[in-house]
Order: sequence, then structure tokens, then C-alpha cells
Amino acid sequence: MYLVSLGNDWVLDDRRMIFDNPAIRGGDWSALFGRDYWWFQPGSGALYRPVTVASIALQHAIAGDAPWSYRLVNALLHGLVAWLLYSLLSGRMGVSRRAAGLAAALYAVHPALSEAVLQVVGRAEIFVALSTLAILHVHLAGYRVGRFGPRTLVPAALALLLVALGSKESAVAIPPLLLAVDLSRRRFDRRGAIHVATFGVMFAFWFGVRAAIVEDVAQVAPAIENPLHALTFSERLPGVLGLLGRYAKLALCQGHFSADYSFDAIPARPPFGDTFVVLGSILVILLGVGFAWACARRRVATATGIAIFALFLFPVSNLAVPIGSIFAERFVYVPLMGVVLLVALVIDRVPFLGAVVAVWIAVGGFATFVRESDWRDETTFYSRTANESKSAKAHWHYGLVHQRSGEFTAAEHEYRRALEIYPDYDLARAHLARALRSQGRRDEAIALYRQVIDKRLPVPDPYVDLGEMLEDENRFDEALALFRRAREIDPRYANAWFGEGKASLSRQPSDVAHAKECFEHAIRLDPNLAPAWAGLGDCLASADREAARRAYTKAVELAPSEPAYRARLDALR
Repeated sequence: MYLVSLGNDWVLDDRRMIFDNPAIRGGDWSALFGRDYWWFQPGSGALYRPVTVASIALQHAIAGDAPWSYRLVNALLHGLVAWLLYSLLSGRMGVSRRAAGLAAALYAVHPALSEAVLQVVGRAEIFVALSTLAILHVHLAGYRVGRFGPRTLVPAALALLLVALGSKESAVAIPPLLLAVDLSRRRFDRRGAIHVATFGVMFAFWFGVRAAIVEDVAQVAPAIENPLHALTFSERLPGVLGLLGRYAKLALCQGHFSADYSFDAIPARPPFGDTFVVLGSILVILLGVGFAWACARRRVATATGIAIFALFLFPVSNLAVPIGSIFAERFVYVPLMGVVLLVALVIDRVPFLGAVVAVWIAVGGFATFVRESDWRDETTFYSRTANESKSAKAHWHYGLVHQRSGEFTAAEHEYRRALEIYPDYDLARAHLARALRSQGRRDEAIALYRQVIDKRLPVPDPYVDLGEMLEDENRFDEALALFRRAREIDPRYANAWFGEGKASLSRQPSDVAHAKECFEHAIRLDPNLAPAWAGLGDCLASADREAARRAYTKAVELAPSEPAYRARLDALR
């Protein structure tokens, strides 16, 4: 199903994770397990997923930067999830093979799951799904499978729980899920030790391991990512119900699929009469009544399906604690296992509905096939995401695509559209300033940069950009202060170190030692930064001509079209 996507290029978070994460590129295993998920990005948030990152690092050590290999592994893992789901349905839930096969096939081709499969970082969802299904297998089997008994399978289940917890935060739903299963089986008293162990492992990981690395329990997101963060519980309740209604719609393969639902694609404060709010309210009632009925009748399969859907949707619903995103298709990857489980039960009882599900599979498969083309490359992805979108972030991303292509007028249009949707979007304002600067509109650009800096945006680029513009006007003291502020925000930003070195040398030509130190630091952070090599050559030219020649040679190799570097090299010969 996903072979078409093997030729897709790097898109979205995958590029950042593979190319910007020094732990993955350098194989620093202490950083993989000892730091948060986005530690190399300023304002990364409270995420800790060492298993997911370690799997990507291991694959990078083997396959390097070949995108197709990561897509292939994700597709194979997704196929394994579908197979385990089929095995669980037919082997532990008493569902016929026909019904189990149709349900597993529906899961395999469901378009709402494509985001998790097509994104390398979506592997986090897949690992949680694999662990959940495997634990459910041994739990429903009473921890006796073949010649393996509790002494082997209980530790194995707890190890799988650790894998899931280290893959994504939503794995906290696994211990409550096992408890819900035993409530429906009326075997709670017999399994008390198991539940104490699973909850104990979860709390030990969350508060013992994770808390030592990630300071905040909850991920704090700006309003552009999740406007529900700014609302109280009662204020965000209608919005949460609306989200549940939208997840129900996704489960039916309905609607336009998108990779971005940030501000203002989904209303944060819909009225209680909103269609999705009503649908979400009905869903909550049905889930509660359905689970109570299933427990009363000892319908274990029904209770399990409802519990999977409800418990794994709860952590991403923003009900108890607002998370980093308001809504995402990848969030339904595990909950949809519960939906297809219920579909299998319905087919088993009403066989002729299998034909309806077969049509559903065909439609969903076609939608997934089309969706794969959306992820072909960044230009295709962002253009289709921004098309008719009310998301400010989607238009900002599309502006970045235009800007990288040198289409500054088109980039300006997208940035202004993002600011129309969300006037406080300072990151879009900063990139609008860069687009105006590229068009030679210096005064407008400087005014926008000033607005962004006055708000203390925790991103280094605007400070560096404005510093460069002020340096061109020989305002070296102001430029130097901006470069220093940029490296305080992100000490790993090579351009900030280079800017400080260049401004220091321009401001005080005798300050060669400090400038040389800055250029060397910039080169350590980014060995391909040609201006830093040229600056280093300038610092060495009078004291060590041979070292200066090597620095200039490197600058010429990295930027052969820059005549100034060639001229400096020739001057030393």
C-alpha cells in the first residue's frame, strides 16, 4: 500500500529530526536517552521519546540519509500492526477469520493513519500500537502462550510497556486499558499483582526517569499550535467535544485530510450547538453507556474496543491537560484499532455487512493512495496543505517554500495571509521582514524586525538578520549586541557566532583573538559555513599565512561562485 511513498523526499518534522539532530547524525547515545525529544530546537517542549529517537539513530547509522529506507521500515511496521490486530481478533477475541481479515485490512489502508506511516517520526505511534497489541495478546491469554508461562511473559509485557512509554506519552493508557479488560472479564481480583506492576512501571518511568530529564509534566504550546492552552477547563470543554466529533469523522474516512490543524483551522471556542460539539457529546455518551453495558454482559471484545478508542484518545483530547497540538490525524493511529475491533464484531454478527466494509476498504485505500502523493516533497506538501486552509502555520510554511526558491513576492503573500489569520504570529512577521529585505525594502524590513525583537521572540534568526543589516550601515555596537543575543537564545546557531566575529572585527580591527575564536566556534557548529572559513582566514592572514591559505581554500571549495574568497586566496600566493 505504501510502496508509492518510497520515492518521497524529506518533509516536515522528518527533515528537522534527521538533519538537525546531532545525536542522530553523531550517534551520541547519551544524548538520545538523556535529553528531551526536541532538545536541539529552542523551546522544544516537554516530550521524552528515547526509543523512537534511538530507532531512527540506529537506522541512520545503517542507511544514512536515504529517505526511502525510513519509509519502507515504517510501512513494514504498519503491516506488522495490521497483522497483530488480525491475530488478536481471530485468536483472542473469538472473531471469525473473515471478519478479522476485513477489519485488519480496513486498518491497514485507512487514510487517517497515513500521516503516522508517511512521517518517520510517526514511528512513535506505531511502536505504541505494536506494544499495546502484544501486551493485550499475552494479557488475554492469561500470560500463558505455548511453552511460555507467567515467569517469562509478565516480565516481557512489562518490558514492552517500557518500550511504549519510551516511544510516546500516550502509552500511559496501556495500564488503564488492561484494567478495563479485566473489569469486563470480572477477573480484577485475580490480576491485582499485574495491575500493581503495570501502574508501578508507568509511574516509575514517568516520575523517576522522565521527570529527571523533562522539567515540565505538560507540554506548553503557543497559541499558534494549540489555542486551547489559553483557556480554562470550562472554556475549552466545547472545543474538546468538537475535537472528539472530528476524530469520529476521521474514523469514517470522511473529509479533507491535512497535516496541519493549528490556529485557526479548528475553532477553539465553538458554540454548544456546533455540529461537531453535538457529535462529540453523543460519542462520549455512547462510549460510557457502551462500556458499562459490555462489562455488565461480559462482552470482553466490545469493552476492549471501546476502551482502546476512549483511553488512547483521552491523552490527546486536551481535556485534562492541553498538549502541544490541538488536533492531528496521527493521534488516531492507536484509537482506530478499537474502532476496527468493533467493526469486526459487527461483521461477525451481520455477515452481509462485510460487503459494505469491503467498499469502505476500497474507498479508504484510494484515499490513502492519493494522500501519499501529498508528501512527495516540501513544495507539493506545503502547497496542498495551505490550499484553502485557515491555518496560519500552513501559510507560513508555504511562504518558507517560496522564499527558499527565491520567489520573494509569493513568500510575502503567504506570510501576510498567515498574519491576517493570526496577527500575533511573530515568526511569520520575522520571515516577512526577511522577504522584504530580499526585495530591497530595507526600511520596511527593519521596522518589522524591531517589532519582533521588542516582543523577545525566542528564535535567533531575526536578531542575526537585523544585526547584518545594521552592520551594513556601520552600526557595529548595535549589531554586536544582536548577534550576542542570538547565540544566547541558541548557542548552537553557527550564524550568530559568525556574525559576532565579523562585527567584532569590523568594530575593533585589533580584536583578532576574539573574532578568531568566534569563527572557529561557528565552523565547529557548521563546517560548511563558507563565510566563517573566510573570516578565519582574515584573522590568520598576518600571523600564519599557510593556515590562512588553508582557510581561504576551504571557503572557495564551499562557495566557488564567491569571487571575494578567490581574490583573498590569490592575494596570499
